[in-house]
Amino acid sequence: MNYFNTTNEKNNLEKYQRKAKSQDDIIINFFKLHPDKAISPDYVLDELGLDCPITSVRRSISNLTKQGKLVKTDRKVMGNYGRLTNTWKYAK
Repeated sequence: MNYFNTTNEKNNLEKYQRKAKSQDDIIINFFKLHPDKAISPDYVLDELGLDCPITSVRRSISNLTKQGKLVKTDRKVMGNYGRLTNTWKYAK
């Protein structure tokens, strides 16, 4: 599941599901372009210029990790909010 309907949306549910799927596709393709680089959600958001909250990027990365497409690394980097954040790599 790409979109988590936590607000019990009915009218725009399909639209939101398509948008979440599209974000997943964009993000996995970004990781494929940088297969050996440990990448944080903040970096993905900044580099791709996505018009979405950081939580959407994190949702996508979590989903892609559960699907076996990304792997979480042991490396942490400074995030946009002055705290260390985890990184992920493309699962070859």
